[in-house]
Amino acid sequence: QQAIPEYEAVIRIKPDNVQALQSLVKLYKKTGKTAQVIDLYEKLAKIDSAKADDYNYQAGLIAENQGSDARALELYQNALASNKAHVDARQRVIKLYEKNKQWKKAIEHAQMLLELNPKNADLYLYISDIYAKQNNLPEALKAAEQAQKLRPSDAAVNLQLALLYEKSKNEDKAIEYYKKALTGSKKNAAAYNNLGLLLEKKGNLKEAIEYYETALKIDPKNFDVYRNLGDAYEKNGNIKKAIEIYEKLLSIDKNNLDALEALAILNYKAGAKEKS
Repeated sequence: QQAIPEYEAVIRIKPDNVQALQSLVKLYKKTGKTAQVIDLYEKLAKIDSAKADDYNYQAGLIAENQGSDARALELYQNALASNKAHVDARQRVIKLYEKNKQWKKAIEHAQMLLELNPKNADLYLYISDIYAKQNNLPEALKAAEQAQKLRPSDAAVNLQLALLYEKSKNEDKAIEYYKKALTGSKKNAAAYNNLGLLLEKKGNLKEAIEYYETALKIDPKNFDVYRNLGDAYEKNGNIKKAIEIYEKLLSIDKNNLDALEALAILNYKAGAKEKS
């Protein structure tokens, strides 16, 4: 506290004293004077231009932590004006645009990062996800395919392609990429379930049942998978097994209306009318 007035006096006499400004930044931080810290970082950026990008970036972090997104964005943009290759500043800009659902600008800055690192599959995957949020499936697929070229065995990349092809009503491609995704990651119950649904649509009940069964082993309390599996067994003519599946579902959720209704119908079909 005592040192602050001394450094402030130095700066009044010599406003471009970088060392005094830097010392005062540290002291203001300790005393919680965030607005003054930001002001000093901006002064330092003008005086010490070689480090302007980092000063503005540090000021941006403080503004963002204070909840001032617009001010933070301005400071990050200043950092990028000094050094367009400042990756951390670019990433913060992207996050702020994403937070405010400014998807186009988020993509623009992500593409600028790709110019610096054109083999970054994660960036392509991120861009794909942003396009998907806008329901721009062709561009989402294009970006995901670029990621897949860079990491052909990556489970996350193949899962993204599977989901996008499924949304695009290309069931054969969706099945292909779900299978590739599950080769790389065998613990994704949702992927096994989705693959089962697609195979069931294609009339391949036996294989669909296998994937539903695997999904339940991973997530044994997933009501949707129980319903899908019970329904598949019924369609496949295995009424006894369908009853068994719905009874398991009721043991987990005794008031599950879908299971109660299905069991009534299945018991009637099985001849156990007293249970229907």
